[in-house]
Amino acid sequence: MTDGPDIARQWVSIPGGSVDVRIGAGATDQISTFMRGVSGKDPRCLLVYGPDLPEDVLVLVRRGLIGGGYKVTDWVSESQEPCMESATGLLAAMGHAHITKDDVVFAAGSVGLLSVASFACDVWCGGMPLALYPMDLDAFVESAATPRALDCAGLPQMVKGRPSCRRMFCDTDVVSRDEDAETSRLARGIMVATAMAAGEKEFSRLWDNAEDLMAGDVQALVTVLGDCVKGRGRLVSSTSIALRQSVSYGSTFVRAMRPLVPAGVPASMLLAEGLRFFARVSAGMGRLPVDDVFAQDDLLEALGLGQTPACDVEPGLMRQALREECFRRTNRFMLELPQAIGRVRLTAVDDDLLCEHTDAWCSAHATEAATE
Repeated sequence: MTDGPDIARQWVSIPGGSVDVRIGAGATDQISTFMRGVSGKDPRCLLVYGPDLPEDVLVLVRRGLIGGGYKVTDWVSESQEPCMESATGLLAAMGHAHITKDDVVFAAGSVGLLSVASFACDVWCGGMPLALYPMDLDAFVESAATPRALDCAGLPQMVKGRPSCRRMFCDTDVVSRDEDAETSRLARGIMVATAMAAGEKEFSRLWDNAEDLMAGDVQALVTVLGDCVKGRGRLVSSTSIALRQSVSYGSTFVRAMRPLVPAGVPASMLLAEGLRFFARVSAGMGRLPVDDVFAQDDLLEALGLGQTPACDVEPGLMRQALREECFRRTNRFMLELPQAIGRVRLTAVDDDLLCEHTDAWCSAHATEAATE
């Protein structure tokens, strides 16, 4: 469904509601029209953004909000890190601006800032509307249906609220589309993880669009972005807890390995490695067919995520990190393993099998192995 030659409209399910998403060139021009009716009478809007937001984009966004009938107050976030300190600062700004549940917050920026805004709007006055304006592809695929949990007390991603977004605008003339940027690479990794959890149809559509996406085709980008955010929304809105949990495919590996690998290893590379590692563990259990393991490998390669990091990690430390990451959030050691394309489930892993695969991973990624 489109609202013109360049704007695609996508409805995304979230728990307790849905998000009206506009994707395409010139989506910024639709802010004034489609922000009407989000809030109550004589609404106020807190416009939240970081200091790096381009001035011309800020002018257009503010003009669109004013055209939509909002009295706009700006708040510039000094930090875009998804943490409780950032959320506390935003909540204080909402109080100073006299924002109520009948008003709206409009947040523009990266996934960290948009996730903070989602949490704040979920808890402020028991819940209030939020509109998002992602400035990169990672922010788009994560923020609406699956905003990141916030860091707290030195622990990563521990505080999680419900998604509170009601509108999202992705202007392909504005959003960063550099295929080599880390935000774009991470978005493509999330697309693969989502397709593996969502189903064979979603996996095939991503496969069919991969070549055009990497060639810079904007229509292919709009298609895969819409599929990804819709798929993530469907997973987190499911009545099945197993399906809701599958949206985190690969994330345990990323969090566990982050302290063990060099700081220069990007999150996109860790996510791709996590998908490969978990697929091989599942195949070792006799659950995921080997052909599906290779299909995921090929899709990651096609989306520019074939490079693997060279790093020296002790297998024992890797096993310990995976266990600690699981036990930090639950009392069971279970990893999100694909059992087929379209079926990712939390699964208990035998110690001997885990030893076998962590030993193999550490050996294959050791610095000496990489230079041979």
